[in-house]
Formats: sequence, structure tokens, C-alpha cells
Amino acid sequence: MMMIEITILIDTCQFHYMFRIFIPVSLPIMAVMTLFYGVGHWNSYMDALIYLRTRDLYPLQLVLQEILITNSTDSMMSTVADVERA
Repeated sequence: MMMIEITILIDTCQFHYMFRIFIPVSLPIMAVMTLFYGVGHWNSYMDALIYLRTRDLYPLQLVLQEILITNSTDSMMSTVADVERA
């Protein structure tokens, strides 16, 4: 409430104090909300996993997940093979 009173004292219009005071003050929360929306959208790969049947249409998240799973199983198999040799 103090910011509004200050802008009334210096006789500015409502748009002026909105653009000069409220938007700069609220930029961090708008950035956080945008980041949360982006992360939520990025993590919603489950829909594509359920509905898509062809691998050509997979989004980047599913391709990266397949790469990670393939690499982790390859590394596990090489570890098992190294243990059997020893």
C-alpha cells in the first residue's frame, strides 16, 4: 500500500506506477512461474509415452530417456563381464 501512496503523492497516473514500480517488483515471481511452467511441461513426457506408438514421433524427453536406459544397461553389462573375467 505504501507504493501506491508514494505515487499518489508525486502525482503520477496509474499506468506510470504500474510500469515503474509494480512490474519491476513482480518480475522475479513472474520468472519463477514461467520456470515452473516450463519444467512442468518438460516433465510431461508420460502423455507421449502412453499415446505415441511410433518412435519417429517421440519427443526429446523420451529419446533422452531411451539413451540413458541403453547406456546404463550397457555399463551394467560391461561391469558384469569385467567381474566374470576377474
